[in-house]
Amino acid sequence: MNEETLLGIPQEILDSIPRKFLDLQYANHNERCKLDIYLPPEASPENRVPCLIQIHGGGFVNGDKRDMSNTTFLGVINHGYAYVSVEYRPANEAEFPKPIHDCKAAIRWIKAHAGEYGIDPARIAVTGNSSGGNYSLLVATTNNEDKSMGNPGYDSSVQACIALYPVINSSSIIEERVMNGTSDGSPATMDAAECKYLGARIVDLDYAFVQKSNPGQYITPQICPIMLRQGMADKPVPYQQ
Repeated sequence: MNEETLLGIPQEILDSIPRKFLDLQYANHNERCKLDIYLPPEASPENRVPCLIQIHGGGFVNGDKRDMSNTTFLGVINHGYAYVSVEYRPANEAEFPKPIHDCKAAIRWIKAHAGEYGIDPARIAVTGNSSGGNYSLLVATTNNEDKSMGNPGYDSSVQACIALYPVINSSSIIEERVMNGTSDGSPATMDAAECKYLGARIVDLDYAFVQKSNPGQYITPQICPIMLRQGMADKPVPYQQ
Protein backbone atom coordinates (compact mmCIF):
# COMPACT_ATOMS: atom_id res chain seq x y z
CA MET A 1 0.00 0.00 0.00
CA ASN A 2 1.84 3.11 -1.22
CA GLU A 3 1.30 6.73 -0.18
CA GLU A 4 -0.77 7.56 -3.27
CA THR A 5 -3.20 4.75 -2.47
CA LEU A 6 -3.74 6.13 1.03
CA LEU A 7 -4.83 9.49 -0.40
CA GLY A 8 -8.54 10.06 -0.77
CA ILE A 9 -10.55 10.17 -3.98
CA PRO A 10 -9.83 13.60 -5.53
CA GLN A 11 -12.63 16.02 -4.72
CA GLU A 12 -13.13 16.90 -8.37
CA ILE A 13 -13.93 13.26 -9.11
CA LEU A 14 -16.42 13.09 -6.24
CA ASP A 15 -18.01 16.35 -7.37
CA SER A 16 -18.40 15.00 -10.90
CA ILE A 17 -20.65 12.14 -9.73
CA PRO A 18 -24.19 13.52 -9.29
CA ARG A 19 -25.79 10.37 -7.87
CA LYS A 20 -23.94 9.31 -4.75
CA PHE A 21 -25.01 8.28 -1.27
CA LEU A 22 -22.19 8.46 1.25
CA ASP A 23 -21.64 7.02 4.72
CA LEU A 24 -24.67 4.76 4.80
CA GLN A 25 -24.68 2.61 7.95
CA TYR A 26 -25.10 -1.05 6.97
CA ALA A 27 -24.79 -2.53 10.48
CA ASN A 28 -25.08 -1.08 13.97
CA HIS A 29 -22.41 -3.00 15.85
CA ASN A 30 -19.62 -0.57 14.91
CA GLU A 31 -19.38 3.03 13.71
CA ARG A 32 -17.02 1.97 10.91
CA CYS A 33 -19.64 -0.21 9.25
CA LYS A 34 -20.61 2.22 6.53
CA LEU A 35 -20.62 2.18 2.74
CA ASP A 36 -20.74 4.61 -0.18
CA ILE A 37 -22.98 4.08 -3.22
CA TYR A 38 -22.31 5.66 -6.62
CA LEU A 39 -25.01 5.23 -9.26
CA PRO A 40 -25.17 5.61 -13.04
CA PRO A 41 -27.91 7.92 -14.37
CA GLU A 42 -30.06 5.04 -15.59
CA ALA A 43 -30.34 3.18 -12.27
CA SER A 44 -33.89 3.14 -10.93
CA PRO A 45 -36.33 0.77 -9.22
CA GLU A 46 -37.73 0.01 -12.67
CA ASN A 47 -34.31 -0.38 -14.30
CA ARG A 48 -32.02 -2.21 -11.92
CA VAL A 49 -28.34 -2.25 -12.84
CA PRO A 50 -25.48 -4.62 -11.98
CA CYS A 51 -23.27 -3.67 -9.07
CA LEU A 52 -19.54 -3.80 -8.32
CA ILE A 53 -18.58 -3.81 -4.63
CA GLN A 54 -15.08 -2.69 -3.65
CA ILE A 55 -13.43 -3.93 -0.43
CA HIS A 56 -10.38 -1.74 0.10
CA GLY A 57 -6.93 -3.00 1.04
CA GLY A 58 -4.43 -1.64 3.52
CA GLY A 59 -2.48 -4.41 5.20
CA PHE A 60 -5.57 -5.50 7.16
CA VAL A 61 -5.29 -2.46 9.46
CA ASN A 62 -5.17 0.60 7.17
CA GLY A 63 -7.02 1.95 4.15
CA ASP A 64 -10.40 3.59 3.79
CA LYS A 65 -13.53 3.13 1.69
CA ARG A 66 -12.82 6.44 0.00
CA ASP A 67 -9.10 6.00 -0.65
CA MET A 68 -7.40 6.46 -4.01
CA SER A 69 -7.76 2.79 -4.98
CA ASN A 70 -11.40 3.50 -5.78
CA THR A 71 -10.40 5.44 -8.88
CA THR A 72 -9.47 2.12 -10.50
CA PHE A 73 -13.12 1.13 -10.63
CA LEU A 74 -15.27 4.24 -10.17
CA GLY A 75 -15.49 4.55 -13.93
CA VAL A 76 -17.83 1.56 -14.09
CA ILE A 77 -20.72 3.94 -13.38
CA ASN A 78 -20.11 5.32 -16.91
CA HIS A 79 -20.84 1.83 -18.24
CA GLY A 80 -24.13 1.27 -16.44
CA TYR A 81 -22.89 -0.27 -13.20
CA ALA A 82 -23.59 0.78 -9.64
CA TYR A 83 -20.41 1.04 -7.57
CA VAL A 84 -20.28 0.48 -3.81
CA SER A 85 -17.25 0.96 -1.56
CA VAL A 86 -17.37 -0.75 1.82
CA GLU A 87 -15.72 0.16 5.12
CA TYR A 88 -15.15 -2.54 7.74
CA ARG A 89 -13.45 -2.98 11.10
CA PRO A 90 -9.65 -3.14 10.84
CA ALA A 91 -7.88 -6.22 12.18
CA ASN A 92 -6.35 -4.33 15.11
CA GLU A 93 -9.92 -3.76 16.33
CA ALA A 94 -11.56 -6.95 15.12
CA GLU A 95 -9.52 -10.04 14.28
CA PHE A 96 -10.35 -12.69 11.70
CA PRO A 97 -13.06 -13.59 10.77
CA LYS A 98 -14.95 -10.50 12.00
CA PRO A 99 -13.97 -8.21 9.07
CA ILE A 100 -15.33 -10.87 6.69
CA HIS A 101 -18.60 -10.84 8.63
CA ASP A 102 -18.71 -7.05 8.16
CA CYS A 103 -18.28 -7.38 4.40
CA LYS A 104 -21.02 -10.00 4.19
CA ALA A 105 -23.32 -7.82 6.29
CA ALA A 106 -22.71 -5.01 3.79
CA ILE A 107 -23.71 -7.25 0.88
CA ARG A 108 -26.89 -8.33 2.65
CA TRP A 109 -27.72 -4.67 3.36
CA ILE A 110 -27.21 -3.79 -0.30
CA LYS A 111 -29.58 -6.59 -1.32
CA ALA A 112 -32.14 -5.53 1.28
CA HIS A 113 -32.09 -1.96 -0.09
CA ALA A 114 -31.46 -2.80 -3.74
CA GLY A 115 -34.85 -1.53 -4.88
CA GLU A 116 -34.28 1.92 -3.39
CA TYR A 117 -31.08 2.41 -5.36
CA GLY A 118 -31.93 0.57 -8.57
CA ILE A 119 -29.43 -2.24 -7.97
CA ASP A 120 -29.97 -5.75 -9.30
CA PRO A 121 -29.30 -8.09 -6.34
CA ALA A 122 -28.76 -11.01 -8.73
CA ARG A 123 -25.88 -9.28 -10.54
CA ILE A 124 -23.28 -8.38 -7.93
CA ALA A 125 -19.51 -8.69 -8.26
CA VAL A 126 -16.97 -8.06 -5.52
CA THR A 127 -13.42 -6.77 -5.88
CA GLY A 128 -10.53 -5.89 -3.60
CA ASN A 129 -6.78 -5.36 -3.57
CA SER A 130 -4.17 -6.89 -1.26
CA SER A 131 -5.89 -7.59 2.08
CA GLY A 132 -9.14 -6.49 0.44
CA GLY A 133 -8.46 -9.15 -2.16
CA ASN A 134 -8.36 -11.73 0.62
CA TYR A 135 -11.69 -10.48 1.94
CA SER A 136 -13.21 -10.48 -1.55
CA LEU A 137 -12.11 -14.04 -2.18
CA LEU A 138 -13.43 -15.22 1.17
CA VAL A 139 -16.77 -13.53 0.48
CA ALA A 140 -16.91 -15.29 -2.90
CA THR A 141 -15.71 -18.73 -1.82
CA THR A 142 -17.53 -19.08 1.49
CA ASN A 143 -20.67 -17.86 -0.27
CA ASN A 144 -23.59 -17.49 2.12
CA GLU A 145 -22.00 -18.63 5.40
CA ASP A 146 -22.58 -16.41 8.45
CA LYS A 147 -25.83 -14.55 8.92
CA SER A 148 -24.84 -12.34 11.83
CA MET A 149 -25.13 -8.57 12.05
CA GLY A 150 -28.27 -7.71 10.18
CA ASN A 151 -30.61 -8.61 7.32
CA PRO A 152 -30.53 -12.38 7.89
CA GLY A 153 -33.33 -12.79 5.35
CA TYR A 154 -30.89 -11.96 2.55
CA ASP A 155 -27.85 -13.89 1.38
CA SER A 156 -24.30 -12.62 0.84
CA SER A 157 -23.51 -14.59 -2.29
CA VAL A 158 -21.99 -12.81 -5.30
CA GLN A 159 -21.87 -13.65 -9.00
CA ALA A 160 -18.22 -12.75 -9.70
CA CYS A 161 -14.97 -11.80 -7.95
CA ILE A 162 -11.95 -9.77 -9.10
CA ALA A 163 -9.05 -10.09 -6.65
CA LEU A 164 -5.99 -7.89 -7.19
CA TYR A 165 -2.70 -9.09 -5.64
CA PRO A 166 -4.59 -10.80 -2.81
CA VAL A 167 -3.16 -12.39 0.30
CA ILE A 168 -4.27 -16.01 -0.08
CA ASN A 169 -2.16 -18.21 2.18
CA SER A 170 -0.83 -16.70 5.42
CA SER A 171 0.82 -20.03 6.32
CA SER A 172 3.39 -19.62 3.55
CA ILE A 173 3.58 -15.86 2.97
CA ILE A 174 6.53 -15.11 5.27
CA GLU A 175 8.59 -17.95 3.82
CA GLU A 176 7.79 -16.67 0.32
CA ARG A 177 8.97 -13.16 1.23
CA VAL A 178 12.27 -14.66 2.37
CA MET A 179 12.48 -16.66 -0.87
CA ASN A 180 11.95 -13.48 -2.89
CA GLY A 181 14.48 -11.46 -0.90
CA THR A 182 11.92 -9.03 0.52
CA SER A 183 12.30 -10.25 4.12
CA ASP A 184 15.40 -10.99 6.21
CA GLY A 185 13.82 -14.08 7.69
CA SER A 186 13.32 -12.68 11.18
CA PRO A 187 10.57 -14.41 13.19
CA ALA A 188 7.00 -13.43 12.44
CA THR A 189 6.05 -10.79 15.01
CA MET A 190 2.82 -8.98 15.75
CA ASP A 191 4.11 -6.27 13.41
CA ALA A 192 3.41 -8.48 10.40
CA ALA A 193 0.07 -7.61 8.81
CA GLU A 194 -1.04 -11.23 8.67
CA CYS A 195 -0.30 -11.68 12.38
CA LYS A 196 -2.50 -8.71 13.25
CA TYR A 197 -5.21 -10.15 11.03
CA LEU A 198 -5.11 -13.53 12.74
CA GLY A 199 -4.49 -12.22 16.25
CA ALA A 200 -1.08 -13.75 17.03
CA ARG A 201 2.26 -14.70 15.50
CA ILE A 202 1.56 -17.19 12.74
CA VAL A 203 4.19 -19.56 14.16
CA ASP A 204 2.19 -19.67 17.40
CA LEU A 205 -1.17 -20.37 15.79
CA ASP A 206 -2.75 -23.69 14.97
CA TYR A 207 -2.20 -24.47 11.28
CA ALA A 208 -5.85 -25.41 10.78
CA PHE A 209 -6.96 -22.02 12.13
CA VAL A 210 -4.57 -20.12 9.86
CA GLN A 211 -5.83 -22.09 6.88
CA LYS A 212 -9.37 -20.91 7.58
CA SER A 213 -8.24 -17.53 6.24
CA ASN A 214 -7.02 -19.20 3.03
CA PRO A 215 -9.72 -18.84 0.33
CA GLY A 216 -8.28 -21.83 -1.50
CA GLN A 217 -9.66 -24.08 1.23
CA TYR A 218 -13.20 -23.32 0.08
CA ILE A 219 -12.91 -23.86 -3.68
CA THR A 220 -15.74 -25.96 -5.10
CA PRO A 221 -17.23 -26.35 -8.59
CA GLN A 222 -20.16 -24.22 -7.41
CA ILE A 223 -18.30 -20.99 -6.63
CA CYS A 224 -18.66 -17.94 -8.85
CA PRO A 225 -16.13 -17.01 -11.57
CA ILE A 226 -12.96 -15.46 -10.11
CA MET A 227 -10.23 -13.39 -11.78
CA LEU A 228 -6.85 -13.02 -10.06
CA ARG A 229 -4.23 -10.40 -10.95
CA GLN A 230 -0.72 -10.33 -9.51
CA GLY A 231 2.66 -8.77 -10.34
CA MET A 232 6.06 -10.44 -10.11
CA ALA A 233 7.61 -7.34 -8.51
CA ASP A 234 5.10 -7.16 -5.65
CA LYS A 235 7.02 -7.05 -2.36
CA PRO A 236 4.30 -7.13 0.34
CA VAL A 237 2.32 -9.90 -1.41
CA PRO A 238 4.64 -12.51 -3.01
CA TYR A 239 3.65 -13.61 -6.50
CA GLN A 240 3.60 -17.22 -5.22
CA GLN A 241 0.40 -16.34 -3.39
